Amino acid sequence: IHIGGGSLTVENGTITGGTTGDGFNGGKGGGAFYVNNGGSITVNNCILTGNRAEYGDAFYMKGGSATVNNTTITGTNKEGYALWLQGNNDPKTSLTMNGGTISGFDWGAFVQGKSDLGTSEFTMNGGCISDNKKGVRNEGPNSKIIISGDAIVSNNDDHNVELNDGIKVSVASALGENADIGIYMNSSGEFTNSTDTTLNDASKFNSDNTNYAVGKNADGQLYLGTPVKVTYKVVNGTWSDDSTADKTETVQSGSKPASVPTGMKASEGYTG
Repeated sequence: IHIGGGSLTVENGTITGGTTGDGFNGGKGGGAFYVNNGGSITVNNCILTGNRAEYGDAFYMKGGSATVNNTTITGTNKEGYALWLQGNNDPKTSLTMNGGTISGFDWGAFVQGKSDLGTSEFTMNGGCISDNKKGVRNEGPNSKIIISGDAIVSNNDDHNVELNDGIKVSVASALGENADIGIYMNSSGEFTNSTDTTLNDASKFNSDNTNYAVGKNADGQLYLGTPVKVTYKVVNGTWSDDSTADKTETVQSGSKPASVPTGMKASEGYTG
């Protein structure tokens, strides 16, 4: 389905078997939907499955908007990209995912915003991207990923969220209790740029890159940096729970440890 301007709403249906798109690179983009030229689409309560295209098995977008509500998007054999958002200057490319799932692809979403392509934005308000080879990937300084609500990006084989070209994830609202956003970066650096630093809860993020650990910088922004293993030992006494085994904590270099033990008990004849 090609939306090249104008708007379309699709509800309560199943789209399957799409193999090519319309107009991009010899008709290779958008297995289910190809959106460009300011087109707008809303997809409600649908199933997109078994579609296959070289650029975006479910969506290929270049200059337009999509809102995808409570929709199940599934691939096979973990091949291809479910969503491919290519940057555009006027209008920008944007897709908002509200609920629903993306699974079974090589990549769940590819958010591409190179300097020569324009802006591309992916917003995830709830829903789940899991059981793909990789979850969400950005490319280029004009790509943006916004994650909020009960969004979950987890249990993808290699990376959950791969960030390139600097700060690209914004935490737009407090994440739900089940949120588990893994972050992979090719180099250390800041990865959340929400202006409300109270939303930057490091416990909601884990590093998919074993070379780095999640911490906070001096401005309260979450940061991926070189981890340091801190070991706490108790001598001539016990911890507050009466145990004596060493305690450890992994801390990003430059961050303050968060789990320094307190309430130790001195053994008889010693003073705490």
